[in-house]
Amino acid sequence: MTALREIKVLIPGHSLEDVSTEASESDAEGLLNVFAVAWHPLLLAQAGRIPEPQSAEDLPDDPAGCALLIPTVSEDWLPHGRAEEARARGAVVISGLRERAELVAAVQSTTADPSQLDAELVADFLALGTCHFLMELLSRRMHHFHGNVEEPLRQAAVAAAEAAMSGDTRTTRARLTECFEILTETRERFYPVDCYLIDICLLAPDKMPLKPYDIMSSVNFI
Repeated sequence: MTALREIKVLIPGHSLEDVSTEASESDAEGLLNVFAVAWHPLLLAQAGRIPEPQSAEDLPDDPAGCALLIPTVSEDWLPHGRAEEARARGAVVISGLRERAELVAAVQSTTADPSQLDAELVADFLALGTCHFLMELLSRRMHHFHGNVEEPLRQAAVAAAEAAMSGDTRTTRARLTECFEILTETRERFYPVDCYLIDICLLAPDKMPLKPYDIMSSVNFI
């Protein structure tokens, strides 16, 4: 892999405040997956930094050493030919993909030997990326800015990535836990409510009609 110094997610707008929450299903899938995969330990360990959003209209003047992840929804914002130019000048450019497995494979194809990475740990890094993105969107919608947590988060995330790359699972999990705790503490400052995940199981048509107790038993509160 080219030595990285930055990880950029190119967004369809001038800032995260401009990112629409009413995108189509496919565009939303691609955007969420790119923000998740931008936290892949291969990228974090190489760059020593956490990903940053950047307008797709405003690519870095010096793209060498940048990992540029481009959601499909951002492609219309790109100046013509700039992605190819950035790749030619030494940037790692990942574009044209929506599905998470494809994006992960694209990241891992930039290195010769990703086999030492534990798939479950990689999934935890991607979950961290998703949580960070959602927290950023929520905080900006609520006009709350929390720049003082980025450095502790960077240190913990990069340390977790480096431990994952070296096969130190125990340290990786400890530092990932620290990352999630930082996000939780930050969110509680501006949105101090309990969060719940509702998992709804939709039954096959041959199970219809449902009785009331069947409906209740198909909803799990976590």
